[in-house]
Amino acid sequence: MKYKIGEVAKLLGVSIEAIRFFEKRGLINPTRDEVSGYRMYSAAELNVLMRIRGYTKCGFTLAETASLIEACDLDGMASRLGERAEKLESEILYQQALLKCLWMRQEHLHRVTEMVGRSVIERSPTFYGIIYRFGQLIPEDEDLREQVREWVERKPFAETLLIFPKGYLEGRKESYLHGLCMEECLARFFDVVGKPGVVEFPSRRAVYSIDIIPYEHTLEKRQTIQFFSAARRYINEQGLRIVGDSYGRTIHSTKASGEYVHYSEQWIPVE
Repeated sequence: MKYKIGEVAKLLGVSIEAIRFFEKRGLINPTRDEVSGYRMYSAAELNVLMRIRGYTKCGFTLAETASLIEACDLDGMASRLGERAEKLESEILYQQALLKCLWMRQEHLHRVTEMVGRSVIERSPTFYGIIYRFGQLIPEDEDLREQVREWVERKPFAETLLIFPKGYLEGRKESYLHGLCMEECLARFFDVVGKPGVVEFPSRRAVYSIDIIPYEHTLEKRQTIQFFSAARRYINEQGLRIVGDSYGRTIHSTKASGEYVHYSEQWIPVE
C-alpha cells in the first residue's frame, strides 16, 4: 500500500513542505505512479517520517533533524540529545521565572488598585536597575546604550524605573531620572547584581504611594507639587522627613481616557 503526499501529511501531522524538504535531502524516496503521475510514499517512508517527526517534536529544526539522520552515529546522537536537553532545561527555567513574574505582577496590580490615593509606611523592596535618562536626555554613551538594549531584552522582567530626586519632591526644579529595574529575586536570576552600571536600591523605611502621571511630554511643564502630593501630605501629617531620593516603577500605562497616563508607584525614604 502506498500513499499520496497529502494523506501522509494529514496522517503524521507534518506539512507538505517538510515532506518535500526531506525528499530533496534524499532521506525519503517516493515512487511516481505511472498512471496519475503522483509521488507515492510507502510504509517505509512513513517510518522515516515518524522518526523525523519525533526529532522535530524534541525541538530540532528541519535542517538539524536531517543532519541527525544523515551524519550521527550512536555517540553523536547521544551528544546531540544531551545538548538539546540542556537547552530545554534552560528554557524551562526561563519559563518558570516568567510564570513567577506574571503571578507576582498580577498580585501586585491587585494591591496597586487598592492603594491609589493612599499612602502607608513600609519597608521598600530591594531593586537593582540601570539609569539611562536624565529628564528627556539619553547620553550619547554607546556602552550605556548597549546595556539598555540588554535590559530591554529582559522585558517583561525588567520594568520602567522612575526616580524623583529629594529636591524634586520638596518643590525644587530638578530632573527626574528614568531607567529599568528588577526586584532582587529576578535580578539574581539574570545575574546582574554587582555588574558595572547596575545600581542597587536597598530596602529602607519609606512612604509607599501610587500616583497617576500624565504623558511624558507634558511632565516637565507641570508643577512638581502635582505629583505625589498625597504622599507628601501624609508625610507632613505623620511628622516625617524625606531623607533621600524616591524610587519606583511604572506598573501600567493606559490610553483608556484618551491620553496616555502611567500608574507609578514610589517609595519615598523617610525618618
